[in-house]
Parts: sequence; C-alpha cells; structure tokens
Amino acid sequence: MITIMVEGHSPVLAAHAANTLSEILITQNKNLYTGGGRSQQEILAEQLDQIEVELTQARGEYDSLVEQDPGDSERIASAGRSIALKEEIYTRLLEQYEQTRIREALRANSICRLNHRQI
Repeated sequence: MITIMVEGHSPVLAAHAANTLSEILITQNKNLYTGGGRSQQEILAEQLDQIEVELTQARGEYDSLVEQDPGDSERIASAGRSIALKEEIYTRLLEQYEQTRIREALRANSICRLNHRQI
C-alpha cells in the first residue's frame, strides 16, 4: 500500500497535489500492465465479437440448408457440427474473457486512491 501525504500552507492545494499524484500512479500502473497497447481483455472481446458473427452466419446457413434441401442429411449434419464447434469456441473465449477481466481489474486496482481528500 502506498500512502501519499502532502503538506503545505494551503490545504486545498495539498489535497489537489496528493490526488493528482495518485491519479498519475494509477495511470502508470495501468500502462505497466497493458504495455500501453491493447489489453488481453480487448483482444478477447474482439475475438468474441468475431465468433458471434461467425456463429450467426453458420446458424443462418444451417436454417437455409434445412429449408431448401432437407434431404441432404450429410450437409445438414456437417453444418450442425460447424455450429457446435463455434459454440464451443465461443464458450471457451467467454470463460477466458471473464477470467481476464477479473485479473486485469485486480491488477489495475492494485494502486488505488484511499482517503481521497477534498477541502
């Protein structure tokens, strides 16, 4: 835990200085863990969005195939397996996303501002 104490003639100025310094430390801490670039959470969110699009398309293709050619059981089964695979990928990505979101939140908040002063 880091304690920031600022003394000065003006309590308002001292509180402002301490709060500004804590904000700088929090920002630097976040940059340290994300490298200033995209976080793992952002990358996983993009992957989740992409697999959602693919899953929606696969379901549409499956429905279309069943409607247009219900006798083609091989293609229908293949389309069903494709949907199941994409659903599994989506589930695993979602689990990774949630774990990463929690982990990144804990890291980002490892420096937090306690006793925020307003005068």
